[in-house]
Amino acid sequence: MILEQLVVGMLQTNCYLLGDEPTRQAVVINPGGDAARIIKRLQQLDVTLAAILTTHGHFDSVKD
Repeated sequence: MILEQLVVGMLQTNCYLLGDEPTRQAVVINPGGDAARIIKRLQQLDVTLAAILTTHGHFDSVKD
């Protein structure tokens, strides 16, 4: 299992990358900003984005 926390955006939102090593599929939880940084990290981990999940609808969790 791949699990990483990234602090992103102006409000320093906790974003999580959760990936399955055998399938190389991943989800991003509460992206909140810095899309280019998140995408770059997914590429570095060599995983394919399968879904984006949010825990709530506040702008700091879904921006970008």
